[in-house]
Amino acid sequence: MNKEKNLKWHFVTEGGTDIGPNDSVRQNFKGNPYYYIVRESIQNSLDAVLDKNKPVEVSFDFVKISRLEYPSLFRIEEHIDQCRKYYADDKHAERLFEKMKNFLNKKSSGKKHVNISCLKISDFNTIGMDYKYGNQESPFYSFVRAQGKSSKRGSSSGGSFGFGKGAYFNLSAINTVLASTKTRDGEYFFEGITRLTTHRDSKGIKLSAFGQYNNGEIKNSETLPVSTKDEIPHDFIRKETGTDFLIIGRKEENLEKVPMIKSVLNNFWLAIYEGKLSVKIDNELINKDNLDYKIFEYYGEEESDNAGVNDFEKWNPKSYYKAVHYAGKTEKFCKFSKKLPIVGKVRYYVYRNEGLSNKTCFMRKPKMVVYKETNNKLNGYSGVFICDDSKGDEILMEMENPAHNQWNSSNYLDLEDEKHPAGIQAKKEINGFIKDCLEDLAAEDIGSSTTVLGLNEYLNIPEDLIGDEDEDGYSLNRSSGQESNELSKDETGSLTSIKTDHKIKTVRNKPEKEVKKNEDTELNEEGENYVTVGVDKDGERKKKVPHSNDGDQISKGTEGNNHSNRMINISYRVVAQKVSGKVNHTLLINSPTRVTGVQLDLIVGNDQGDNTKGDNSNILFSDNGKAEDSSVKEVNLEEGMNKIRIQFEDNLKHSIGVKAYEVR
Repeated sequence: MNKEKNLKWHFVTEGGTDIGPNDSVRQNFKGNPYYYIVRESIQNSLDAVLDKNKPVEVSFDFVKISRLEYPSLFRIEEHIDQCRKYYADDKHAERLFEKMKNFLNKKSSGKKHVNISCLKISDFNTIGMDYKYGNQESPFYSFVRAQGKSSKRGSSSGGSFGFGKGAYFNLSAINTVLASTKTRDGEYFFEGITRLTTHRDSKGIKLSAFGQYNNGEIKNSETLPVSTKDEIPHDFIRKETGTDFLIIGRKEENLEKVPMIKSVLNNFWLAIYEGKLSVKIDNELINKDNLDYKIFEYYGEEESDNAGVNDFEKWNPKSYYKAVHYAGKTEKFCKFSKKLPIVGKVRYYVYRNEGLSNKTCFMRKPKMVVYKETNNKLNGYSGVFICDDSKGDEILMEMENPAHNQWNSSNYLDLEDEKHPAGIQAKKEINGFIKDCLEDLAAEDIGSSTTVLGLNEYLNIPEDLIGDEDEDGYSLNRSSGQESNELSKDETGSLTSIKTDHKIKTVRNKPEKEVKKNEDTELNEEGENYVTVGVDKDGERKKKVPHSNDGDQISKGTEGNNHSNRMINISYRVVAQKVSGKVNHTLLINSPTRVTGVQLDLIVGNDQGDNTKGDNSNILFSDNGKAEDSSVKEVNLEEGMNKIRIQFEDNLKHSIGVKAYEVR
């Protein structure tokens, strides 16, 4: 009996641009394939719920497929050889295709491996992936036939497969995936897909990089996915409504399932907690009933999430889970709710405890963690922001990047390729809402005490701008020059007690003078601070300069006494970090415009906190411009945030003041 039936590979002739070995679809998912496949596959399943009163179920199983039973499927090796020959002088192609060949021809006891390891991903309580010939919005088409194209999301979409499908191919050692689905209407669709390079067949005919594994049914010179149940190999028939993906040749055959389980717990704990999702990885089940136990099993007693916001493999979900699970139970657990004008209904949970890392994780309706962000307006808390609104969910989805790990208004453009107003306002609303919540908690705790205006903003470090140093970073107080690993209560506005109240109050208790200063500060389109830098001769405010929520300091300029050049307005921040024994000072400079040929004069504090230049505090190195004594010349500043790394001769940490001049 022929298990494979009449399936074989089909590559259309290539008459256009050649496709090389660097596949852009897979580039977003390099480095952490198992982390990404969990995020992408579960997210697509949550987008295709069949019965919203039941959880979506997703299983990840490690299976094998026989080369002897499916010889035509594994004739993909012939096309791999042809691709390698076509790009004979390309080193990237040589490395790519040699790795594929080595995987397929592994030997054990002197014989080639017959059974190829695969990862099978199956979802249940989903609507399956519909396919209609000529309908480019159908999800099956988006996965098997389109590049850089995703289907519309929603209750009838069956998932969205755009750039995210790169996670599936990136996990395959031979860039090959089989997809089989049964729709809620009882229709069946099956096809295999491979992503190689342009190549020539044995007759010299140039073929496309993209091949389809099907039975060869043709319409308008194009082969079609298999759509008849009896023509699908029995092993690949989907028996229940939903979809199977078979990733042929998983890259690491001895993979431990722990990284995948941690990815589930880190990214989908809320969906599981709310009963919207259950996941099984190699027969280990994670659902609402055992979520608490699983988090404890894999993370123990530790609840602080000390990993960087981009170091997702080391994230710890425990404190965020507790923030939601225990909301309102004690004064440590607070919940805020509000309906924002653009984003709609939102929730914000805050769990206060000493040692927590001041991070907030952000989610929308699918209840997947999109990203995390640090905000040091309070010390010792974990926050969870959730948008439950359908309209807001659509806007935030448009603001996501292909890897679904950021909300940025630059990703949501209008027909003129300008930032969409809804995206700009959404980011501003969210940042403003969280800022109000944290300030409300700080004001309740501080009571009648006086706060130093702007100090909390100064302490907030944008982690993504600092870099991937191998040791802790330190924020230095400009006025003293003293380094510190810890932030004191007075410096951070940390709390000793919290009222559990669902309303956002306005409690400030600041001197009248400070309140007036605060009125001169407003949020820009991204929810950052603008700071007034002066008034003109008629008493009107001059141009405002972006002043980030990280508390950048302002260098206000008139003509300097020792400079004939024009002093320019910047906001800045300084972070000192030790990297491999060397102390790097990172200047985070926010410039309102692009300026070239800038001179930065640094006022360097010594060990006693005096802002005077020591004998050994000359600048040894700068990665932007030329270092000369305690200045950096010929610096080019781009509009917005700039990062400049410098080293001093004495290799010590310093407090630093910065003056910027445009050299004429």
